[in-house]
Amino acid sequence: MASYNSAMDLIGAARAAKAEIDQAQSKADVAAVFSRHYRAIGYKALGRILNGTRPEGAVERWAGKLNGGQ
Repeated sequence: MASYNSAMDLIGAARAAKAEIDQAQSKADVAAVFSRHYRAIGYKALGRILNGTRPEGAVERWAGKLNGGQ
């Protein structure tokens, strides 16, 4: 799992994954995006993004911990 110093870094990684998922045109493309990003933001967050959750919402609990529980 990647290490993030701020919530904005984590949210940026989730947004990048979402952008690539949106560009995917086949099941193989989605699988390739998943393989590239699951170590960075986690399989649960990627699953949430695949199911339509916005990137910020998919990582909000983790991002909250990075902000000192705010």
